[in-house]
Amino acid sequence: MEIKTVKAVKPYIYKNNSNFKQKPFVAWKRIGGGTVEGHYPKVLHKLLYTYDCFPTLYQRKDEVRLCFVQPYSLYFDTWNSVMTHEVVPFVWDCWEEYDEMFCFWIVRHKIRRCVFTSYLSAERIKKKLPQLDILVITEGIDVDGYVAGKELVDREIDFYWYGRQPQIIYQTDFTGLNVASHGNGDEFRERLQNSKATIAVPRCDVVPTCHETLTQRYWECMLSRMVMVGRAPRELTELIGYNPVIDIDYNNLCHQIKDITSNIEKYQSLVDRNRGTALLLAPWEIKMRKIMDWMEAHGYQCVRE
Repeated sequence: MEIKTVKAVKPYIYKNNSNFKQKPFVAWKRIGGGTVEGHYPKVLHKLLYTYDCFPTLYQRKDEVRLCFVQPYSLYFDTWNSVMTHEVVPFVWDCWEEYDEMFCFWIVRHKIRRCVFTSYLSAERIKKKLPQLDILVITEGIDVDGYVAGKELVDREIDFYWYGRQPQIIYQTDFTGLNVASHGNGDEFRERLQNSKATIAVPRCDVVPTCHETLTQRYWECMLSRMVMVGRAPRELTELIGYNPVIDIDYNNLCHQIKDITSNIEKYQSLVDRNRGTALLLAPWEIKMRKIMDWMEAHGYQCVRE
């Protein structure tokens, strides 16, 4: 029987937007995985985002495509592969609202195997499609972009908040603390490595339509050695074997942050441990190697010739 070679499809690069799917693609390439250019003609963008236009005409016997996808852009991410190849989708943000569309697409295009970044998504889809072979890989990160930063006692920013935040942040008076918020590019990274504490909660605590999952925010904070105040998702605590987050006191958040920053040296060992743990478990290269091992166990060839 001919062995199928797995090739990862290069994701579309968006201008002035998040291109997080490029990171696992690059990691796959770094560890020797085969790749192929993606095709995303601009004239067809609206059509490809809206409709599952192309049927699976046949599946080549010599090549499988690993496609990095989100359900809202599923057709766009995979259109040029599903027509003629067996596709293994690597899926982010598979919220329940997309289940009917996603499951229909899997059946229509004869998808046999699928990779998820969320255990809850995988469990839900498995119940609907028990024949689907599923691997779960928790969210990863490009660790090279995050440095350890200063020791906590030497950091200038007491409290840094960015991205999605619980409503209490906007209702709390942080007078007396040096507070920073948001920031882009170099400014964002500088604040990460120069801040003592931050809020970190799962996306579902802020966006009710989402479910709990491990997001990149936790790896960013752990690699930057910030004290995280909030709630750790189960996926994170089960993966690393401990709780790296100080549970948030919603009734007295300002006092809690002030107490932490006033006694910041007590948390140095925790943030040191968090960074060491993230360096061992967070890199995308580790995640992509697990995908390679899984696919090779099913008889595929992943390494470039």
